[in-house]
Amino acid sequence: MNCHKLLSTVLSLVVSVGLSAQMSVGVGQWKTHLSYNATTNIALAHERVYAVSEGSLYSVGKEDNSVQIYSKVTGLSDIHIEKIFYIAEKQMLFASYGNGNIDFVADDGSVVNLSDIYNKNITADKKVNDQLYYDSYLYLAMPFGIVKVDVSRNEIADTYYFKDTDGMYINALSIGIVGDSLFVTAPDRILKAPAKGKNLANFAKWQKITNLPSGKNTKSVVFESKIYLLQESGEVSVLSNGVWTSGVYSDVREINVSNGLLFVIKENTIEFPQKVMFDFQPQMAAFDSQSSTIWLAASGNGVCKIRRDNLNDRSFYKPNGTPSTNSIWRIRPAGNRMIAVAGGRWDVPYGTPADAMIYENGQWTNISQGEIMYRLGVKAYDFVDIAADAADPQHFFIGSWGTGLFEFRQDRPYHWYHQGNSGLQSGVVGNVVFDRQKRLWLANPATSSLIKYAQPNGSEEYTILPVASTSLQSVWTTSDLLIDNTDPKYKYLVVTRGQVKFMAINDKGTDDSGDDEVFTTSQFLDQDNRTFRAEHYMCGVQDK
Repeated sequence: MNCHKLLSTVLSLVVSVGLSAQMSVGVGQWKTHLSYNATTNIALAHERVYAVSEGSLYSVGKEDNSVQIYSKVTGLSDIHIEKIFYIAEKQMLFASYGNGNIDFVADDGSVVNLSDIYNKNITADKKVNDQLYYDSYLYLAMPFGIVKVDVSRNEIADTYYFKDTDGMYINALSIGIVGDSLFVTAPDRILKAPAKGKNLANFAKWQKITNLPSGKNTKSVVFESKIYLLQESGEVSVLSNGVWTSGVYSDVREINVSNGLLFVIKENTIEFPQKVMFDFQPQMAAFDSQSSTIWLAASGNGVCKIRRDNLNDRSFYKPNGTPSTNSIWRIRPAGNRMIAVAGGRWDVPYGTPADAMIYENGQWTNISQGEIMYRLGVKAYDFVDIAADAADPQHFFIGSWGTGLFEFRQDRPYHWYHQGNSGLQSGVVGNVVFDRQKRLWLANPATSSLIKYAQPNGSEEYTILPVASTSLQSVWTTSDLLIDNTDPKYKYLVVTRGQVKFMAINDKGTDDSGDDEVFTTSQFLDQDNRTFRAEHYMCGVQDK
């Protein structure tokens, strides 16, 4: 059998792939598996505290501490929420997505969608930066100006486009009201206009505040009829009765106002004005005046609940048994479970902290970058592929695009293979796959042998050996490494970036690569015998 005949093996080569592993759900049903380990935004409702983590929405009951999750399955219109804000007068949560889509979630769970901004044909970004509810209208600070929403009628009432003299949109970062005036903060200015002024869509109606503190603005809030301006330097200045006081606070990461309290957030600290320290980084704070309770967006700890009369009494809430991140690069089956990894690559690593997530019996078990660092002494990044031992699913390898090859035993980090202690010629391991003899095959691109294999050496570790016939330097980024289902002598490499797009190898059933047969191509024939070629092949699947 020559290598040209290998193309008779059916391979599905696709430009992109979406993989969703759903277990223990009925036919025609879906279940979401979202991460809640990076809570950055919270909003207090009457009975619940809403929170956003990596774009995923959940809530905590104020009294019973019950945790509820929300998704498209439960009625939301989109994915990746950026901002939330509770409108107490309407008893509904405002939720904005990164693409400009908006949902209003009522206390009873019903959802009303407003897609006007999402559907708007505009060159500017559509992410909501800030919001203000005033006089039955919701004002949204946007990268192109202000959008005024009539919440009762669920429609856009007006849009104030802000354009500079060069025709570029002005990014409205924050919006607030002092007296009868609206104040809008942009990176290099603050604009003011009468809140009930006419024709505010005319940019000439907006007055520019003078004598701003020097520096780039990031946010402003209104507290006790004063404007608190946070700048990129971390300094907070205050505008009161037309006079600026600079440097009121320094080293500030975030500021927000909630029910009569100004929260100043610094590194592992909040001030309101009491100073409270934590062993995590608070992202946002809210105050429930009825119960005298402070709620925090507590990063990886979820939502933190603190009694104001006992600041050391702290409770944490978030959905349990979930994956560690929503940034999933690849998912592979391993017996009766799934293993997912966080990472990424193109021509260079993405720098994504390497996490491995195992789904089994309806629960996720996470292996963090920190655990890998603790056990193996290396800070791993960009996991891109997984190969599990068929005889022992708790034994698996993960390839990293930049930090080598990682072996796991009993679901724990076991050994790190790199250039200094193995046959790897670089830290880039694009793909990994086991054959029937428990040898591990791997892609080590842009080296003198881009295909290598590893086999146990008798000391509970693996020896990595080259396949010398795969010395192509024109393969830069690999997508998938496959072993033929019917004849394991044949291996197939799918290439994302490179002059060669596909490689087939016949190793002749031996470890000696001297007589290996290799076939490469950059184009294919379709069912009508027409030649086709794609710029990038993102995935390869072998027909069973």
